[in-house]
Amino acid sequence: MGLINEIKNKNLESRKNKDKFVSGVLTTLIGEINVVGKNDGNRETTDKEAIKVIQKFLKGVKEMKSLYEKMDDLNNNENDKLDLLNKEIEIYENLLPNSLNNEELKEIINNIIKENNLSGMKSMGVIMKILKEKYEGSYDGKNASSVVKEVLK
Repeated sequence: MGLINEIKNKNLESRKNKDKFVSGVLTTLIGEINVVGKNDGNRETTDKEAIKVIQKFLKGVKEMKSLYEKMDDLNNNENDKLDLLNKEIEIYENLLPNSLNNEELKEIINNIIKENNLSGMKSMGVIMKILKEKYEGSYDGKNASSVVKEVLK
């Protein structure tokens, strides 16, 4: 079963359980995922594209949460919003494939370097391109970039 079908099934389940919050989050997410494929030749959206949409939503919610946390005196209404943001973050994180940790990334990067006979900082672009082709959606780009730099030193 693909990621998009999994999201649709979770949405159906949340609607059956009358969980309006989860259902609302997933309905919005499904709508945005479907737009990606429709805008690109009226086709089905791929799971890779769905992962990008989820990551975009997750980033936005984390930024909003960060703004709330910076507020000095949160009232009850704002604390409730913070709780909902945490719940939304959890929903998105549970949908994403497991992220590679730094050790796994280092191992993969070292293998890419060996397999392609690469060396020096000039090969960073090639490494990042191969990483994206093979492992897109399973790592954080900024983190991967810093790990590549570390390995190439």
